[in-house]
Amino acid sequence: MRTMLKHIVLLASFTLAICLSPVAYAQVITGEGLLDFGPIADGPGGLFPSWYMDRSGVALEACLDGPRCTPDPIDPANPVSVAVGFGAEAFYWVADAEFPASSLRVAQVLFALELAWAAEVPAIGDAMVFSRIRIRLFGLPSAGPWTVTHPYGQHEFTADPDPTGGFRVNFTDDVGIVAGQFGQAMTALHTGPFLRQVNAPAGFLGNAVTSGLVTGGPNGNSATVSGPGLVLTTRRFIIQGKLATNGGIQGARATYSRNPDGTGFVNARASSIGVQRIVADVGAARQRLIPIAGRVGVYSASIPFLATDVFAPVTIRNLTDASRPFRTIATVPDVVTIESATFDGTTLVVSASSSDLLPRAQGGPRLDVFSGPQLLGRLNARGISRLPTIVSPLRVVVRSSAGGTASARVIFITPAP
Repeated sequence: MRTMLKHIVLLASFTLAICLSPVAYAQVITGEGLLDFGPIADGPGGLFPSWYMDRSGVALEACLDGPRCTPDPIDPANPVSVAVGFGAEAFYWVADAEFPASSLRVAQVLFALELAWAAEVPAIGDAMVFSRIRIRLFGLPSAGPWTVTHPYGQHEFTADPDPTGGFRVNFTDDVGIVAGQFGQAMTALHTGPFLRQVNAPAGFLGNAVTSGLVTGGPNGNSATVSGPGLVLTTRRFIIQGKLATNGGIQGARATYSRNPDGTGFVNARASSIGVQRIVADVGAARQRLIPIAGRVGVYSASIPFLATDVFAPVTIRNLTDASRPFRTIATVPDVVTIESATFDGTTLVVSASSSDLLPRAQGGPRLDVFSGPQLLGRLNARGISRLPTIVSPLRVVVRSSAGGTASARVIFITPAP
């Protein structure tokens, strides 16, 4: 399982294919790469992104604790190693094919997303994350050609003579081995989506020890080595990966809409990593926010309220995150929409509306028109303001007394004859 990266000095390229024997190869990769990564983690794993997420919304944090993770041991003499919780390397994810016994001395097809150090030793400013594919076939009966088909595509090799007998393929492709450039690993198509074991332990993609059937491969869920006189295949992989519990909450916000009878909805929204349990507490009600279709990691919900309900404040919580983060919106605003803003040389006409349809006489909001800090006028009950002027601003802002605001460019029109 160990995949120690030897120290490599890179001047420009962040993608490196290491062929430890001069093997010729071609590849077709059908994976999707990764979607996003999180901020630098606090606590264990600090200096590295708190999570990486594939395009299906599965996010993984550094796998550092317990028997289902295999980081290098902490170096007690190195304070950086102690702070991050591992030594020379650790993993967000590993998928290692387990082939049945064969005539080959070594048969390895491995994928990984690794935390490591550019100079192998834990040090501030030296942290890097890279994506790896490694194919090692030792003791092949001939030079081939050899085809390796796997969950992320296909490689074709012409093997070289193996000094210990037969022929060999010794191939590694690492993407992202530049300190601090954490986004580069996401471009590797041999990393996402993450493979996971069927019936994986709760909170993990696999147990990191025993092999099992897997799901999630864009090119199937098996690995096969084929060539002259040999076909070797497996559907079993050893998987390591810990589902992230540190996604936090970003962009938490809430607005409301209200009918003339006083009933309405609070519309809550927040962002986090994928596969999270996000809820909104509105008064005594709690409702789960649902992922928005096509927007991985974005959650929303509409929570109804009655005319007699007090719907603010709204508290949005991430119940999946181990730290149980929350954001409270003390004052929930309405939504202001500007339908039009026109100027004909003598009159500025602004038409706008609020999502709060309660009549103003019953406590509904008023709408005011501004140009920068200057109040230009107030919209009437029909949501229109006619402001005589010979000079019009380029933009207007409509502000609601309930907190909503909107901005629009003024359209200059030719007056009617």
